[in-house]
Amino acid sequence: MIAEILLLEDDNFTICGEDLVTDLKDMGFGLLRQWTPAFARKLFMCFENALTIRMARIDLLNAPIGMKTAVAIFKLFLKEKLKKRIYIYNEDYEEMFKYIPKSLLPKEYGGTEGTLQDLTDHWKNKVESYRSWYLRENLKD
Repeated sequence: MIAEILLLEDDNFTICGEDLVTDLKDMGFGLLRQWTPAFARKLFMCFENALTIRMARIDLLNAPIGMKTAVAIFKLFLKEKLKKRIYIYNEDYEEMFKYIPKSLLPKEYGGTEGTLQDLTDHWKNKVESYRSWYLRENLKD
């Protein structure tokens, strides 16, 4: 939903693409187990073929044990271009800061762009402000 809003409001998002930063710190084995090769293949096919968004980077933070192996397996299903755009960081984000400025990240990740709660509240309000638009779009299906 946020990606749709960014496509509507931000031309820079359309041109430059998305840097997806995901914290996996509290991801348990049960959730990781649900990522079957078939699910991963479908998910990444959507990223590569269905979304009109250019995936510039995928940064995975605080990956649990076994995540590097899982990512290596999932990369088997990806095109070469997307394979090279997936990065894993644990605790030390200095390398990531070379590509994603601290000014774009929340304080919890060494950034200066407010807190996670601030960002959560902002995007919750933004998505809710698009409620009627989403309802209209849903009726078109």
